[in-house]
Amino acid sequence: LKEGARSLTPLVAVQMAASSGAHLTKYSNITDLATAQKKLIVDEAIPAAQVEALIRQAGGELLVDVHLFDLYRGKPIPPGKKSLAFALTYQSPTKTLTDADTARLRQRIVSRLEREIGAVLRAG
Repeated sequence: LKEGARSLTPLVAVQMAASSGAHLTKYSNITDLATAQKKLIVDEAIPAAQVEALIRQAGGELLVDVHLFDLYRGKPIPPGKKSLAFALTYQSPTKTLTDADTARLRQRIVSRLEREIGAVLRAG
């Protein structure tokens, strides 16, 4: 994006929800693009569905959608590991979420993944 430009992703998400007949609250969705750009490195034996389930549990009621958008094996990922990337959508029925709100949710999710399955955030 050019300097000063704004992302249209939240508007697109709202438009897609509206056209699909989904219930919209007066508070907008915030798609956490920062998380979507980071990938998790996990052991090859851990199913993506298990990672998604942990994300949903840790995200709680404010996490309304989880979408696996990338699975990668190969350099620079170590042997026996894989990289998974998820897009997360947060929504509160009572307020507009701030960057600080989503940062706390992200940290809670990452901490749980690190603790329970040894996941590591991959840079880049």
